Amino acid sequence: VFDDPAELPSLVDGLLRDTVRFEALRRACIRRLAYHTYSERLRNAVATTFSIADAAGDAPIERVPLVTRSAPPPPRIHRTPEPVPLPEPLCASWELAPGVQFTSASDSFALSMPSNHRAGGERGLTSRQSFSAVELACDIYREPGATLVLKVRAQDQWNTFANSYHLIATDTRGFVARHNHVLANVPLPAGVWTTLRFSVSAGKLTLHLDGAEAATLTDPLLAHGHCFVGLQGGTIRIRNLVLRELKLPNVPEAAPPFSGPPFRILLNSSLSQPPLVTIITPVFDRVECLDRCIRSVQNLELRDYEHIVVADAPPPPLLQRLHDTVGMRNSDDGRLSFSTLVRRFNNWGIAPAWAGLSQARGRYVAFLSDDNGYMPQHFGALLENLEKNRELGFVYSSCLYDGRKVLRTSPPRAGAIDLGQPLFRRELFTHLLNGRLPFNEYMWDWRMIEHFLRRGVRWQHVDQETFIFRLARYPACVPDG
Repeated sequence: VFDDPAELPSLVDGLLRDTVRFEALRRACIRRLAYHTYSERLRNAVATTFSIADAAGDAPIERVPLVTRSAPPPPRIHRTPEPVPLPEPLCASWELAPGVQFTSASDSFALSMPSNHRAGGERGLTSRQSFSAVELACDIYREPGATLVLKVRAQDQWNTFANSYHLIATDTRGFVARHNHVLANVPLPAGVWTTLRFSVSAGKLTLHLDGAEAATLTDPLLAHGHCFVGLQGGTIRIRNLVLRELKLPNVPEAAPPFSGPPFRILLNSSLSQPPLVTIITPVFDRVECLDRCIRSVQNLELRDYEHIVVADAPPPPLLQRLHDTVGMRNSDDGRLSFSTLVRRFNNWGIAPAWAGLSQARGRYVAFLSDDNGYMPQHFGALLENLEKNRELGFVYSSCLYDGRKVLRTSPPRAGAIDLGQPLFRRELFTHLLNGRLPFNEYMWDWRMIEHFLRRGVRWQHVDQETFIFRLARYPACVPDG
């Protein structure tokens, strides 16, 4: 991705600021390294050894031809192509990549292109929307010599190298696979119309051909993505193309309650409907800090929220003062609730945060320590990005930090992001942490974010300084009491 040493510093600086480009290049590197398997290295070692032996004049060795599989070099920058206009009603759900010919007939349409069997050479229709659970159904007529490619949960709308669950069918073979893993062999005949249904829901994939179940398998690796119908060469004809979003099985409309440390609710909010955002504030005996924190929350432009305050079992006099502070502020809008743990944990706020999660009802969750605060516009851009891109697990802002500096690191890294910056989808805690906060260290907040990153959760940084670490250091940002 660079040509000489002088170009490298500016490239790195640009990548640190352009998260989209950084992620595209990171994935390209991963794809290229994926081919460096033990078996591939062994093939090269054997081939080199045989060549050396022949050159030394040893006895001829009868050898099996070796096939070298290497990934093409990644593009310098992955750019989204300009899609080709499609007729109604296809254009409502699909976009057509350039490089493939689209021909419409009275009851069907055809896709054609020259043969291109290298990795990532397929072209065709890509769904506008990303799905977690979906059924792709159509009638397919594959001309002899054509290579059909169907995908569900493709991880990138336009990057054909991105991982997916896919069906590939040629004259000699048909199979369902994802990167480097053939999951099932499924032949698909040429020269006849075949009714096909390819569905994925939770971790289960099912393929039906002409109404009969051709393959059912379980693979939980890919959670969501786009659909694709296309080819790597030849001509395919398609009719009755339908995308149908499925309801996830055995998943209730509301997330199941979180188990956690025992607590007592001392004050309930007056909200009757679940809010869009839940803000959880662990508090450790700091009454004045808590009052400033609550005032910053009540000064938000966002009004569709609940604010859950959880105390770490303070002594009775302090508990009463905290209760009075929350009660006084709650009289303004009724969005506050207050509870206390049954016993003292003193574990860096983990137990109060866990108890707050067990009460959360919002679609999104934010953590706000009692000595921190928000600028009024804090949630605007975070929510906008999460709502329009279902593939994002969390979005985070930049941070005014302790009156000394600004935290705006991207991608997230230890010591350069505070737990108050991100806004999380609540289902992350259900699906990836089993409803628990299984941490016990000072840097538990980073361990949690790191856990999400290692599980492939996608993120985005919004470079707006709207989260405040140690609100007392920014008196001009403290709303009037």
